[in-house]
Amino acid sequence: MRERQLTLNSPVGELTMSATCRGICFLNWDPVSVQESQQSEDSPEKEDEIQDHLARGQRWLSVFFNSADPGPPPTLDLARYVQSEFALTIYNALLTTRRGTTLSYGELAALAGRWGAAQAVGTAMSRNPLPIFIPCHRVIAANGGPGGFSGGLKRKVQLLSLEGNGLFSSVNMTRQNRVESESISKTNSLSRSRAK
Repeated sequence: MRERQLTLNSPVGELTMSATCRGICFLNWDPVSVQESQQSEDSPEKEDEIQDHLARGQRWLSVFFNSADPGPPPTLDLARYVQSEFALTIYNALLTTRRGTTLSYGELAALAGRWGAAQAVGTAMSRNPLPIFIPCHRVIAANGGPGGFSGGLKRKVQLLSLEGNGLFSSVNMTRQNRVESESISKTNSLSRSRAK
């Protein structure tokens, strides 16, 4: 199946978006080689569909980056890069969250009916082929910290801020980093004292 890429400039850096005739299948900061099956669909109609999906994705992102609510994401082709039924369940649950809200990995697991699967949710978030469209930046650690993000914490904070969520302003991030550093320091001290 044919896949086409488009490079976009955004407030969070240059993005690469890919689409097939079924929908947008990839969005990230690091470009990837597009997958082509042995039976490439060369019909002009399929090419028009791909270009239409890319244009819709570009419009949606433009609205998002202008701090407005773009509504539901455009058509996504999750089957292109998502092989796990668990990940599909988690991504679909995440699509139901409201702009500007956050939830923990455990809360997302519960929302998807997968109680106790917080760590597996974290893995699914790290493999999300469509960040922003599937808003993994809204998922935070249970302790209220930012957690991880494939695009880096700075981008995660920027995306949340664009959605009107100031949870991780620079003041809050400095406080959170200090708390995490103190926690690591205490853990290291405890480990050294046990080793003696």
